[in-house]
Amino acid sequence: QTTGIRTGLTGGPLAIFDRDLNTVVLSPFSQFMAASVWHNGTAGGEVNYGIMGDVENIPPNCDYHTILFYGKCINQALHEWGGTLMKQYGKTRARTESDFASNYIGYWTDGGAYYYYNTESGKNYEETMIDAIAYAREVGIPYRYLQLDSWWYYKGAHDGVKTWDAMPSVFPNGLRALYEKIGLPIVAHNRYWAKDTTYAK
Repeated sequence: QTTGIRTGLTGGPLAIFDRDLNTVVLSPFSQFMAASVWHNGTAGGEVNYGIMGDVENIPPNCDYHTILFYGKCINQALHEWGGTLMKQYGKTRARTESDFASNYIGYWTDGGAYYYYNTESGKNYEETMIDAIAYAREVGIPYRYLQLDSWWYYKGAHDGVKTWDAMPSVFPNGLRALYEKIGLPIVAHNRYWAKDTTYAK
C-alpha cells in the first residue's frame, strides 16, 4: 500500500512481500547505468522499469531486460536475486567476503552518526577522531578501522569531489598524521567527481 517508492536516479530494486513473507523482487537485469524505475505515486499503483527518460538515442539492437524474482522470505529472496544477477554476469561474492570493512567492526562517521558534519565543542575533526578512538579503546570497543565520510575533502560543482585531500580546517596535520596517531586503517568516503575536479585533464 505504499506510495513512497523511489524513482529515477534514486530508484532501485523493489521488494514486494505479503504477510507470510512471500517476496518478489523486481529490478533491471541489464543496462544498469541507463535503467530507471517509475511509479505513479498511488497506493497499489503501477511500476514501470525501462531506460531513463532523458536518454535521447538508443543504439540499434540494444537490449534491456528486467527480472522478476520470487522467494519464500525477504532475506532469502534478495540473496537469491543477487546470486542470479551475479551468475548472469560471471561474478562472485569473493570480493565482498574478503573486504576488510565488511568483515570487521569500525567507527563510522556517515549520515546518522553523531560526528557526521559535527565535532566536539571547540575541537576540529582531527582532535575529535583521536578522542573518539581513545575512548573506544578505554571502554574496550575493538574497532579495527575508522571511516571518514564526505566532510573531510574539498567539494566542487554540485557538491562532488573537487580534490580528494584533507582540508586543513578538518585535519590540520593531514590524514597520515591522523593514521599515525590512532593506529587504525582509514576507510575514506569518495563521492562522485565534480565536473571541476582538479584531476580532470
